[in-house]
Amino acid sequence: MATNGEKKENRPEVDLLLRKSKIVRDGEQALSLRAQEERGRRWAEENGYRVRKVWKENLSAWDDVERPKYDAAMAAVLNGEVPALWCYALDRLSRKGAEAVVPILGKARVIFDYERLDSMNERDRRWIIDRAENTREYSVRLSYNVRQTKKRQRNEGRWLSRAPFGLVADKTTRKLSPNRKLVEGKDYCPWDIVVRIFTSIAEGVSARALARRFNSEGIKTATGKGWRADAIRAIVIHPVYEGWLTVSPGGKSHKSPTLYYNDAGERVQVAADMSEMIPAELADRARRVLSGHQILPGKRRPGRPSKLLVGRLVCAHCGHRMNADGKSY
Repeated sequence: MATNGEKKENRPEVDLLLRKSKIVRDGEQALSLRAQEERGRRWAEENGYRVRKVWKENLSAWDDVERPKYDAAMAAVLNGEVPALWCYALDRLSRKGAEAVVPILGKARVIFDYERLDSMNERDRRWIIDRAENTREYSVRLSYNVRQTKKRQRNEGRWLSRAPFGLVADKTTRKLSPNRKLVEGKDYCPWDIVVRIFTSIAEGVSARALARRFNSEGIKTATGKGWRADAIRAIVIHPVYEGWLTVSPGGKSHKSPTLYYNDAGERVQVAADMSEMIPAELADRARRVLSGHQILPGKRRPGRPSKLLVGRLVCAHCGHRMNADGKSY
């Protein structure tokens, strides 16, 4: 007679596909994903399956999003690697409509728990296709509405995300103003740090040297961490500190925000009061110095040797050229 342990091992396997569309800080440990997994395991237990693998996603399911875990889960059930795939609801599987569900109909068992639909059940085929198309239409409409709403808000000069370091957004208007609230236990505010960054860079202090100076003084970033040269650079090149609304181009250039222009081709003011922001002359000078396009008196161009024979004088012992950072021959 088989034991309970042997019976459990002999049960057919099922994979669980879990997805939360809105990206959250918890990632794949988000509460809604844990709730979906709990429901999926309960379904497996009630229907005589044992869970083989849990595929978790914290991302959108729209057209231009790569979903390697979704692809792997679908390949596993279509190739017969696992007898069944459980998904909480049709919109958790995909929002691409019929094109996402037609390949599995009658070929692989995918359970849509919320709708109580089974892709291997002949009577559920039309329901699955209809629900998938309804989900897609809803997503298209929602996406359009969100884009139009954000466009209107941007044209009004509203800052739609968390305020950048040194700034604070009005809860009603979403206009930005300098954050002049003193840092706890300190005699300076975040905006003082921003002004100091622009002033120091414009005077010829390198971003790396300024970051070291901040860290030695115990000054922290918005996340409570130490400063780095790239964090200094990100502030200097950001037009928001002059009071202009920006958008992120996305992709690899997401850290290089660009000015937002309305339909009339005009820049949009995001500052509540432009006179409180960094002056354009100071910002422009800091950026020129930072990029090496403006050489200050007494400053040599980065990468240029300070000695006449640097790079030409060769050591008789090792045969290497003199280091460009050397201070003497």
